[in-house]
Amino acid sequence: MPVPLHTRAGHLGNHVTLAKLHNAIHDVVLSREPVRNKAFAEINHFIRAYITGD
Repeated sequence: MPVPLHTRAGHLGNHVTLAKLHNAIHDVVLSREPVRNKAFAEINHFIRAYITGD
């Protein structure tokens, strides 16, 4: 039986950010608009928090 990907996230490295997006498809940015909007909001949040430091 396959293991859900989110359960393996902690094994990717020492610092991992996980955002679960309900009703997302495998290629999240091709999901329906509400899911895409949430995905891009999460990406922007990550960039502000960890890259630009805003």
